[in-house]
Amino acid sequence: MSRPPSERAGLGAGETFAQKMMAKLGWKEGQGIGKQDEERTPPHPRDTRNNNGGTRPEPSNPNVVSRAPDIRGTKVVLLTNMVGPGEVDDDLQTETAEECSKYGKVDRCIVFEVPNNQVPDIEAVRIFIKFHDIASAMRAQQELNGRFFGGRVVTATYFEEDRFDRLDLAPRIVRR
Repeated sequence: MSRPPSERAGLGAGETFAQKMMAKLGWKEGQGIGKQDEERTPPHPRDTRNNNGGTRPEPSNPNVVSRAPDIRGTKVVLLTNMVGPGEVDDDLQTETAEECSKYGKVDRCIVFEVPNNQVPDIEAVRIFIKFHDIASAMRAQQELNGRFFGGRVVTATYFEEDRFDRLDLAPRIVRR
């Protein structure tokens, strides 16, 4: 007959390994675990380095463009504020698709520049990436949103798949 793990490890009755270790270190139930018995402290600020060695702004950074939260994920991610109007070069589409392929299979990448100053400069160049699956798009959106690119803070949001498939890429402008 097999003995319970606590008995095999030489632990007291009803005492887990963690409890025994904490008791060995001087902890008593009802105490905090800090130097002056303080309670749990808040976690460290999040690491703002991304996988490429770049940085992301802290949430309180005033340079981050605020936007409405994404309602749902789709296979299409829209990147804005990567470049300004008139700054699109021949390599932007290819380089963006290659960079995004580390999040999953990219089915299509389109760079669309909104004509005639209809929107603010930070929204004038719209880069659409359609992924093969939603999970890849979600990874990309999470990693790319708030990332610095060329001194700009990139905004990554989901975009409606049916609009992308119809190539309805221009922003919906509300006239007052």
